[in-house]
Amino acid sequence: MSEPLARTVASLVASWERYATWSPGARLLRDADAAIGVFPHGADRDVFNNALVLGDPQRALHRIRQAYGEAGVDHYAVWVHESRRDAGAVLEAAGLQVVERTLAMAAQLPAAGPARLASVPIAAASPATLLAVNSLPADLLPDMRPDGAARILAAGEPPVAGLLALDHAGDCTLAFVATLPSARRRGLATALTVRALADAAARGCTTASLQATLEAEGVYRAAGFVGIGRFREYAIR
Repeated sequence: MSEPLARTVASLVASWERYATWSPGARLLRDADAAIGVFPHGADRDVFNNALVLGDPQRALHRIRQAYGEAGVDHYAVWVHESRRDAGAVLEAAGLQVVERTLAMAAQLPAAGPARLASVPIAAASPATLLAVNSLPADLLPDMRPDGAARILAAGEPPVAGLLALDHAGDCTLAFVATLPSARRRGLATALTVRALADAAARGCTTASLQATLEAEGVYRAAGFVGIGRFREYAIR
């Protein structure tokens, strides 16, 4: 595993652990073979029921099934980086299929953003604002609290775009990046991303990471990110 990918994986798992602290009854389980986010309360939290294969794929799959079975969770995704062809083969043999692909991306800080950005107010925001611009339930992560390692930014008055920045071991991972449909194609996500990276560099972070959908890859490339391989998300259809 390359150093940028190892850093990105560490931050990804740390973000899942942070989400678990914000959701009563949730937890992050981890051993040498898998990291497993278990969010057992309510179908709306299935979006967080993700596991990542880290070591032996057979042992990882057994542990993942066991953890979710004990928690009564029926719907979950198993993440595998495309470099782990052995793990993909094991999951496919077990009847799981790829349901989504995202691109792991990394940036060195400070990153050079575009010279011209949307002229729009950007400021710290509340968890409620972040969830609203993502069109997510207001009580999805009831204990979410911004702090020294978790910051929320939003753009617009009233806010129409937002993101969450989480620091881990000198890497800032970005998540929940979203813009309301009525405000898209105005450069807001790019402006937010560039601002978040500048803030992270000012805090002493030296790298940044995220997972991008196909539609958002251009936004992050414009902010200085490069791709480091795709994650395949496997599930039972």
